[in-house]
Amino acid sequence: MMVGYGALLVKAYENEKPLSMYNTWYSNGGVDTLRSYEIVKLIEGKLAKVENHAKSLERFKDDMTWMKNLPLYIELEVVHPSGKPVVVSHAPIDSVWNLKDDEKRKYTFKQRALTNRQNPHQGAKIFNIFGHTPRANGPDIQEHYVNVDTGCYIEDGAGLGKLCAYCVETGETVCVKCTKGID
Repeated sequence: MMVGYGALLVKAYENEKPLSMYNTWYSNGGVDTLRSYEIVKLIEGKLAKVENHAKSLERFKDDMTWMKNLPLYIELEVVHPSGKPVVVSHAPIDSVWNLKDDEKRKYTFKQRALTNRQNPHQGAKIFNIFGHTPRANGPDIQEHYVNVDTGCYIEDGAGLGKLCAYCVETGETVCVKCTKGID
C-alpha cells in the first residue's frame, strides 16, 4: 500500500496538487508513516504539505524504490524441526505456495502474499512465519506457522502495540513494546 498510494502522494507533490485524505493506506498507518518522514502534517484532521520537504520526499521515494525491489518471501536456509522449509512472508502463503514459480498465476501468488488473512492449514508443506493480521497478547505459534504481528502501530491497551520476532532454532519469541515517536 505504501508503494502504490505513496506514488500518488509523490505525484500530488510534484504536480502541485492538493493531498487527498481518502485511501486505504492512510487509514492503516499511512498518515503516521508520512508524518514520520516529515512530508505531511495534520491540520484540523486534513493532510497538509510540509514546507522545505525536498530532502524528506527524496528519502521517501528512495525507500519506496527499495520496497519495490524486495522479494515477496524469503525461504530461509534453516529447516524447521518438523522438517519443513521455513518461509517468511508478509501474509500467509501456504495455500498458494505451489504457484510461486507459475508464470501464469504470478499475480494470484503476489496478491495472496500481500493480502491473505487465513491461517495456514494443518497439512501445509512449509513452516510459514508471517504477520499482516494483528494478534493480541503475543505471537500465534502453531506447529506449522507463526504469526508475529502484534500490532506495533496500535495503541489500544488490548495486548497490542508490540514488535515481535521469532527464532526458528529455539522456538523463542522476543517482543518489545513500541512507543509513538510522532506528536
